[in-house]
Amino acid sequence: MSGAVPQLRFPGFAGDWEEALAGDLFEFRNGLNYLKDADGDEVKVVGVGDFQNNEAIADYSGLSVVAVDNAANDSILLRDGDILFVRSNGNKDLIGRTMIVQKLTERVAYSGFTIRGRITDDGLSPEFAAKSFRAHRFRIYLREMGGGTNISNLSQDIISGYSLFIPFLAEQQKIADFLGTVDAKLEALRRKKSGLEAFKLGLMQRLFSQTLSFTRDDGTDFPDWEERELAEIGERSKDKNKDLEINRVLTNSATLGIIDQGDYFDKDIANAESLSGYYIARFGDYVYNPRISVSAPVGPINRNNLADGVMSPLYTVFRINDGVNDFFAQYFSSNFWHDYMKSIANYGARHDRMAIGMADFMAMPLPWPHPDEQRKIADALSALDAKIAAVADQITHMEAFKKGLLQQMFV
Repeated sequence: MSGAVPQLRFPGFAGDWEEALAGDLFEFRNGLNYLKDADGDEVKVVGVGDFQNNEAIADYSGLSVVAVDNAANDSILLRDGDILFVRSNGNKDLIGRTMIVQKLTERVAYSGFTIRGRITDDGLSPEFAAKSFRAHRFRIYLREMGGGTNISNLSQDIISGYSLFIPFLAEQQKIADFLGTVDAKLEALRRKKSGLEAFKLGLMQRLFSQTLSFTRDDGTDFPDWEERELAEIGERSKDKNKDLEINRVLTNSATLGIIDQGDYFDKDIANAESLSGYYIARFGDYVYNPRISVSAPVGPINRNNLADGVMSPLYTVFRINDGVNDFFAQYFSSNFWHDYMKSIANYGARHDRMAIGMADFMAMPLPWPHPDEQRKIADALSALDAKIAAVADQITHMEAFKKGLLQQMFV
């Protein structure tokens, strides 16, 4: 059946793209649930956790190995060009995410939380098809199938009912090659960002362990580091929201820092009177999130660089009065601080949660280099942060560019 043409097209190609149902182009199969006590053939397996931000998988060295009752036959093994879909996950945003299988040189299966699509039509390029399922129209289709919200469980029938618009193979390959170049640039930027982050972690390790030290501008050594308790150089915030015209509710996120809760929840925040008693976090204050998971780093400390706002009484708000704030902001993001906090935390009512008493928190021992050395350390680490942020911006812009291409180059 006749289809349509995309908004953006390479020169030299003309004519409508043909429309076809995915069910007529693919053979779909659910993955298998592998039992831990199974006794049989061992194979590597792709799970939902292996998707992450990947649109393709070509490195299988880190995959889990599972045993399959009896021998692993071809029906559960992947081939080059297969496309995997996330079938089920606690995060609905992941459902329907795809990943193409490439450069396969060993036996690899796929988990029960995924669906494998295998092309049965010689006129369809796997790379083009994989990009088609990444286009925004497929996400719209899934939302429609979910009744206007993110779909809770993907099925073979749902994927089979999706219409793909397909040009001739030469145009498919042109599109796939071009987008592959964009993907390669994106991957290079992500590697660069990861490399900078790893370098910063290594530098922090050396600086805070004092195996690497700065010297004064005249080349002489700084004095030995001291150790001071948080209560000596800082204080808890006593400001509360009572009678103050501040009704902005802030939240402390481990990954995002201080965020406006209204960005994630209802913008119509209650007036100041209903928030009376909540602590104020002034611009520049530190906010400690006491929620500690045994399996993750302890609750984060972040500086409030957003705006004055109210914080839940569950948070601890404090400020540093003596020292270079940027130095301590870096220290609070280091493994040295995380390791110390873990060492003084106690199990709470829930065994998977830990808590730190306020007396222990304010008695936290902090490193105290000479203030000039604090500034040198802070400046060096902040410079790396700026480079990481610049690459992160490049990634964001490249991802937006790619998203626009997907919307314009596919029907």
